Amino acid sequence: MTKFRKQATELETPEEGWLFSLRHMNKLKEIPVSLKDKEEFVKLVKIAEVSNLSPDEMSAYEASLKIARDNYSHDETIRKEKLKVVMNKLLKLQKSSKNLESR
Repeated sequence: MTKFRKQATELETPEEGWLFSLRHMNKLKEIPVSLKDKEEFVKLVKIAEVSNLSPDEMSAYEASLKIARDNYSHDETIRKEKLKVVMNKLLKLQKSSKNLESR
């Protein structure tokens, strides 16, 4: 990596983006403008940020993830239950409609 000397503004290929990111990961405060539109580099920076958290920060981060996941699971459960209720009502309506037509 010592031979790779390009600056963020000089990057031309994805490979150069990776080399730059890996070489400067410990110094980067934010993702360079030339890499911001590339999803994989944004993910890389987020992963690096999480991996550099202190133990206390990591505990707080994991607690916030647990809360977010619990909330998502709760919301999905409610959504599925509401969908079941609506589907059951539609089936009942469909059955009653067929009964009326058959008379």
